Amino acid sequence: MKRYLREKHLRERLRRACREAGSQTLWAAAHGVSDQYVSDILKGRRGMSATIAGHLGFRRVTVYARLGSNDDET
Repeated sequence: MKRYLREKHLRERLRRACREAGSQTLWAAAHGVSDQYVSDILKGRRGMSATIAGHLGFRRVTVYARLGSNDDET
């Protein structure tokens, strides 16, 4: 498993977790967040929150790369 994920990959993990829970509504209820909030994240209307990332077993970190660097880790 990669050490770091891009937000789009974490969004896919959220989508998968919702499917495994049976629905977005069921996943949201089990984790104490609104289903609209989960929907907004999945549709890209909101960024991934620290709360949702935490429920998926991740935490947010900020990484800076040197300009012109080709070290784009996906």
